[in-house]
Amino acid sequence: MILTNRITDTMVHSLLFAMFACAGQVEPSDTSTTADTALTQPVDSHAANTGSTADTGLKEVPPPPVDVLFVVDTSCSMLNARPLVADEAPLILPFLKDRDWHIAAVTTEPQGTGTDLIRGDGSVSIIDAQLANPSSILTSIINVDASVNINYAIETILFLLERENSSVMEPLGFRRADAELHIVFIADSDDASRDGVITPNEFKAYLDALDTAIFVHTLVPAKTAVRFIDLNQTFGGATSDIAAYDRFDTFFLEMGMTLDLD
Repeated sequence: MILTNRITDTMVHSLLFAMFACAGQVEPSDTSTTADTALTQPVDSHAANTGSTADTGLKEVPPPPVDVLFVVDTSCSMLNARPLVADEAPLILPFLKDRDWHIAAVTTEPQGTGTDLIRGDGSVSIIDAQLANPSSILTSIINVDASVNINYAIETILFLLERENSSVMEPLGFRRADAELHIVFIADSDDASRDGVITPNEFKAYLDALDTAIFVHTLVPAKTAVRFIDLNQTFGGATSDIAAYDRFDTFFLEMGMTLDLD
């Protein structure tokens, strides 16, 4: 009897447990949500990244123009070196492909505010990308047939830049206020400009006041051209010893690297 009661109690407990379990059972369903789907679904990064410079309103800023001014010693002592320099000078042109550029040259003999540019083949004085033969013209202006026995290079640049800002004489049209200025000294002696006209320190201050990027490249005697070397060290640029080489391609390739935007 006791055993029967225990069995009965056990059956009742089992039945009650089953009833409660059935009453609380929830039919299985899809428990995923939109948020879950968004987290687990692969994202097409190419489709998502559709922004561009045009979309954001940003505009590519063009590089500044560049003005390259050669200052050439045309004295008799440069008779052998000058043609070699002239032949290698066009090596800088490929480095200017992405720039708006001007190239011109002057001798080391100033004529006050009347200082003019050297004229090369076709009487061209300012070379730019619009010309059909810039290489040959550049060679011709550096290898100009002139005889100058003084080296007043700094004075020459001063007078040239002053003429570009003159209200008395017609500007030459070479120098642009927003352009980088690259000055290239080619000489076999040091600058001898007169301190009564402008001192080296005054000239450095003058260039600083132009408020643009300045580079000074020097193909001059490394041991004796103290003024030129000082300008190179102040403003930076390519430099080589004109007395040590009979080829100048390395100098112009080094100079080209300062002009290249790649």
